[in-house]
This record gives sequence, C-alpha cells and structure tokens, in this order.
Amino acid sequence: MKILSVILSGLSFLIFIGCNEDPTSNDDTLNVEPQLNEFAAFGWEVNDIVGTGSDIQDLTAGGVSSVNVETSGLIGAANLKTLAKEMQIRGITYMQESFSLKKPQTDSLYYFFDDTVHGVRKALYFDEATSMARYYEVRYKFAGWRTMTYDSAEIAVNLNFTLDYSRDDYLDHVVRLQLFKDYFMIQKIHSALMVTDHSGQDITGFEASIDSYYHETRRLAHMRQSIKINPDQSGTLREDFDFKDGTTAYNTVTFYPNYTGTFSRMFRDGTIISGSFNSIEDDLSGSFSETIDFPDGRYIDKIIKEAIVSLILPDSILNASFTKSVHFSNGTIRTANIDLTAQNESGVGLLDVEISKGNGAHGNFLIQVTDTDAGLEGNWTTANGDYYILISAEYYADGSAHLSYRVFQTPYTPGDDPILVADYYFSPDGQGEGTLVYQGENYMISFDSHDTAEIRSGDKSRRINLYLE
Repeated sequence: MKILSVILSGLSFLIFIGCNEDPTSNDDTLNVEPQLNEFAAFGWEVNDIVGTGSDIQDLTAGGVSSVNVETSGLIGAANLKTLAKEMQIRGITYMQESFSLKKPQTDSLYYFFDDTVHGVRKALYFDEATSMARYYEVRYKFAGWRTMTYDSAEIAVNLNFTLDYSRDDYLDHVVRLQLFKDYFMIQKIHSALMVTDHSGQDITGFEASIDSYYHETRRLAHMRQSIKINPDQSGTLREDFDFKDGTTAYNTVTFYPNYTGTFSRMFRDGTIISGSFNSIEDDLSGSFSETIDFPDGRYIDKIIKEAIVSLILPDSILNASFTKSVHFSNGTIRTANIDLTAQNESGVGLLDVEISKGNGAHGNFLIQVTDTDAGLEGNWTTANGDYYILISAEYYADGSAHLSYRVFQTPYTPGDDPILVADYYFSPDGQGEGTLVYQGENYMISFDSHDTAEIRSGDKSRRINLYLE
C-alpha cells in the first residue's frame, strides 16, 4: 500500500475569488483597492488547491496509483522507503561485485568511487562480524540554479552471512542528510528510516522521521515528520511544527487495513481540520471528506470538502470529482466543483486540475513531478474575462513552496506588461508570506490564518478576508 501523505489545505479563491475589506478603519489602516485584495489572495488559493489535490490523490490512491506528486510534506518521509529500495538494489550490486574480488574483513572498505567532475562519491563498507554492509552515496556538486549544496545517503543491508547469495539480503536502515544554500528558506533536512519488519527483501514495516530546519528569518523554525507502518498495512503519520514565537501546530493521519482512515490537523490560530478517506486500492473507487471548523466569532463557520474518486485501468488514471461548500457565519453557503486527473507518463507524474465557475471564471493547473523536481504551470481567467493570470511554482520535499504569478489586462498578448507581480513562499504548515508589486507600489503580505491575511505597506496594514460571500 502506498504510504499516505496529507497537508490538509482548503480551496477557495479560484472558486470564490474575492476578499472583503476589514470594516474597521483608523490612521494605521492601509487603503487597499478591492481589486488588489482579490489578486493578493490568489497565490494563497493556488497553493491550497495543490495541497488539496495532493491530499485527495495520496489519501485515496493507496498503492494502486503510480503517480507520486511531491507537493506535501509527509510524502517526503514516505519516499524514504522508495529511496531505500532503490539504493538497496544499487548497493547490493556493488556489494556482489566487490566481494567477488577479495575476501571480506571486519568493517573494511570494499568499494570507492569519486567522480570529481559531476560531484558524486560512492563507498561500500562491510563488517564480517555482523554481516552488515553499509553503502554511501554523496552528491556535492549541483547546477548553479539548484538550492541544494550537499546530499548524502547511507543504507545498511544485512547480508545474512551469505555473500554469494543476494536473495536473503534485507535492508536494515537508511540515513540521509541534505544541506542548502545560506539564503534558502530550508537550511538542513535530516532523514532516517529503520526497518522493523520485512518479508524477504520486501519492507513490510518501518519507522521513519524527517527533521527540517529553516532559515533564521523564517516564521517556522523546525518541523518533524514521523511515520510508522505496520505489517498489516495500518499505520500513523504525524507532523509537528515549532515556530520561532513558541507556538506549535500538528497534522496527523491514521489508516487501517480495510483501506480507510482518518486525519486531523490544528493550526496556530486554533482552527481544527478533521476528515476521513476510503482508498481505491481494493475496488478502484474511493472517497475523501474534510471539514474545516473555525473558532467562534469568525466570519466563516466551516468549510466542507468532499470528493468521489475512481481509477481507470489499465492506464492507472485517477479521476476525482470534488465538491466544496463554504458556510459563512451569517448562514450564507457557497459551493463549487473541481475536476482532478492524475496519471503517469514516461516516468513523469502529472496532476491536472480543471476549475470553472458559474460566473465564467476558469483555469487550469498542471503539476509535473520527476525524481528530482516538482513544478506547476497554470493560467486563470477571471469573471467576465477582464484579467488573465499566469502562474508558476516549485515544490520541495518538506512541503514548502515557492509560487509566483503575473496578472494581465485582457486581451492578453505574450510580452505584455503585467499590472501586478506576486512572489510568495509557503511553509509546510500552509502559512506563508511574500511581496506584491501593483501599479508601482510595493506591498508585503502574510498568510498567518486559514481565512484571513494581512497586507502591509510602510507602517500601515489591512486585514483582508480570503473568502467572499
């Protein structure tokens, strides 16, 4: 069964585009045009759409779907298992070749390779007393545009005291360290996986953790992800967030052998998310349900999201029909529908998101995932066709995202000057911050709540709502 992931996010701006201005006003209140309010919320909603689409796919697709969209944090921890299996295959190959050349001795180096041109180093050690072989891979040179500066992984394989027979070898553990450039929002990621149960060479149970440490300028200081998978395919996944101001948040998933599960999350502002899912793994159909329950006194009471999922064989195309309803505290309800399609083409995972509204607004996002990169390209046309928006984004293994977009007056022609340029960074907990340039003015924005954001310019600010009745 595919390891599950969850970044429990909402979807709203593309469905309910628009923001309400805070009715309170004083000398410190920023005067912001309603149009800027709408465009400012757009980046938040794009990030939420990606998170929700990934949630639906990862929680319902189980082990059947071959698509693996790395847009959520816990999937990075789950991918340790995939990394472990790949390195186990490569490591055992080196082991067999090396051990055939000379007699093993206690904790000796049997293989060493250093490609100084491409910056790749490999080594193999073996301890005769424990029959444990340790294989290392280190990458220390990267293209200039890459944010990573160092990536090392060690696997330990128990050879079961039969060096000339690989079928009884099994993985013991994996450790990985990744370092990033000084300016990057992530500074270090330390990962570890310990196999607790195995059937032959197949991993049937393990415990894994990922600790991510962030730049001192970031609101999020540390995130710990942990996974425990049992042989009966039940398990738990959890994320714990530690912020610089001492506040915390969490995110957890529990799944069961009957292909069902539950999840919950708490934000720093007290917002609670809970839900359930049913995987397609047993009968090619599944479901997803989520409720965001806001604290009393907020302008939104709750948001309910539901999806019906199916898998089309033999191409393993995952389809999801998604419905979302926003319940405002005054009794107003707004609903919308979204279609998701996930598939794999030539080793590249694709998640296509099609959105349309009754008022004519529509858009499309395509997420492409390879072994090393995950990115989004998309476009959106606002109601009445007044504005056209181009979006691009990059996603990282810890669940962070860098998203940018440009807004143009229609009709749009390539090469036109945008009326607004936005550049946002989102943390794995879904909160974020960024900059906006609109009509020559510079603005800062902070997404520190699930339903509101703060726009700032100089010493003035305004709180805006991310949903419009």
